[in-house]
Parts: sequence; structure tokens; C-alpha cells
Amino acid sequence: MLVIAERLTEADARSLLTRGAAGVLLHRSAPQHLAWALPAVAEGSRALSPEIADAIVPGCQAPVRSRHGARERLARLSAREREVLALLSDGLSNRAIAQALYISPDTVKNHVSTLCTKLRADNRIQAARIAWQAESAG
Repeated sequence: MLVIAERLTEADARSLLTRGAAGVLLHRSAPQHLAWALPAVAEGSRALSPEIADAIVPGCQAPVRSRHGARERLARLSAREREVLALLSDGLSNRAIAQALYISPDTVKNHVSTLCTKLRADNRIQAARIAWQAESAG
């Protein structure tokens, strides 16, 4: 179940996730996130609006503060790393990314590790957020 809420506290979001919600989006930003959130939930992943993730996932703050900075970081990636990041940003698991790109899950894991290093992201959530920031720059 994917929940779209007008307003939500951190405690509300945690409660929804604990009770079985696979994702929680804020109404004001849901249209921009539904394209990746629905497939992610359908494949068994979690989907959270970045604002909600920032509140409930420690260390989730994006390591860049501007869209321009996000684009500069993406420019450091190889074409294959950008492909992996795009699928990761859509909420796909390593296994699903591997299937989509016809590579092994271990190769995906290596790409994710390398792209996180190049983006100076601590985890895949931060890497996805950098991609979302760069994409939303228009």
C-alpha cells in the first residue's frame, strides 16, 4: 500500500510504515514521485518522499544543497553508472537493475559502490536524491 498524505508528522510516517505501508508520499510532491514510487512498491521496495526520508532515515540529508552541485556530481559518472543510478532512483533493487541491464547483481553492487564514492554519497538513498535534484533542475 502506498499512502499519500496532506500532512504528516515523523511519528505518523513511522506508524504507517510499521503498520504495513510500503510507501508514504506527501500530497504536494506526490505527482513528481509517483513515476518511481509505484513501480518500487510493486517490486517490494519502500517509497518515501524525500522530505519524509530526511525526517525518519538518519543521515539521509543530501550531501549537496543545490541542483547545480548535483549536476556537477553526476558529470563525474560513466554512462553505465548513470544508467544504474537512474534505475536506482526509480526504486529498483540491485537484482532488478541487473536484470534490466543484463549484468550480474554483483556488478550492480560494484557500480552502486563506485557511484556513491564519486557522488560523495553515504548510501543509495543519498545517491538517488542527488539524481532527483539534478533532474528537477529542468
